[in-house]
Amino acid sequence: MLFYALAPRPELQMQLRDEIKTAGIITLLNDEERVLTEGVAAERLGNLVLMDACINETMRLYPSIPSGGARQTTSTRIQIGNHWIPPDTVVVAPRWSIGRLESAFEKATEFIPERWTTMPHMVQDTRAFNPFSMGRHSCPGKQLGLFEIRIVAVMILANFTFTFAPGKKSS
Repeated sequence: MLFYALAPRPELQMQLRDEIKTAGIITLLNDEERVLTEGVAAERLGNLVLMDACINETMRLYPSIPSGGARQTTSTRIQIGNHWIPPDTVVVAPRWSIGRLESAFEKATEFIPERWTTMPHMVQDTRAFNPFSMGRHSCPGKQLGLFEIRIVAVMILANFTFTFAPGKKSS
């Protein structure tokens, strides 16, 4: 979905290429022995601010698990806001819907990576963004997953320019 979101934005693709080039990641990734012995690829990939913003925005709009994590209340009722949830009730907070809440994100249905960098006021409730869950239910593969997303995105962006086919548009 990252490339789907980037396809209609060639200027953003160029900014990402510039960030990748400035970080010197492509030459580093081409030197496999150095990557394995020095382990600097992860460090440099972690410093791609715009890339991380695009990845975050993609995960906000297109979560890998759109339904979210299910939890069950205990044997006593609980209160959420003004609502009482009965005992032993399964509660699901769908990430797809939460990522599009106007109360949490300004212009919530739009792909705006700048909300994670230069426009932090567009994130009105940071609790609404947790693509890997949180607490004891957090994904143990989060760091590996982000590393893989960054590697793939860098390799594709460094080698290809992409857009929608003629006559096709994003929805």
